[in-house]
Amino acid sequence: MRRNRGYTLIENIIALTIGAGVVAAAGALVSTSLKVNSRMLQTSRLNEELGNIVSLITSDIQRAGYSGAASIRLTTDPAAVMPFNQPVKVSEFNGEQSDSCIVFTYDRNRNGQLNSAAPNEYFGYRLRDNSIEIRLDGAACDEPGWEDLTDNDIVKVTELRFSLAVMRANRLSWQTVVLHIAGELVSDQRYQRRYTERVRIANAYY
Repeated sequence: MRRNRGYTLIENIIALTIGAGVVAAAGALVSTSLKVNSRMLQTSRLNEELGNIVSLITSDIQRAGYSGAASIRLTTDPAAVMPFNQPVKVSEFNGEQSDSCIVFTYDRNRNGQLNSAAPNEYFGYRLRDNSIEIRLDGAACDEPGWEDLTDNDIVKVTELRFSLAVMRANRLSWQTVVLHIAGELVSDQRYQRRYTERVRIANAYY
């Protein structure tokens, strides 16, 4: 009877070589996939952190100067005092980048009165120690009493800058604020993001 033959040494070596190649290729693919996923997660984390800040600041600045009693001035008494018709001011905290702080007011509760008691109606944002802070209790740009808005453990803010301009067209004038924000991940400075947004202040009078 014919005896069954096994694999020869050469055949085993070839099979092992092919198997090792397949395992190495699979390992490289998994490693590459993990790196890509990590990069995407890091980028998404940075975009989410800074993107949310940009949305918050721009939507807040758009409300600057709003008053629930504006109709009184327009229809009844043009000389009426408008407590929210204050200019948006830009400056900076001592030692920080120029024009890295903005302060303004608006009528959050729509009662026509500028409330100085908590919750007050003085708003603002500034750069300090690579973090964006939000204004509390009507503090000025160079005063203490602000609170961190960004997470220092996640994002290092490398730029916050506000520039003001008055736009005119068809005998109408309005104020705009151009916002510049840039930051990077604390865990990996290779991941950076920059935003530039132009905000129209609809309630500013000129």
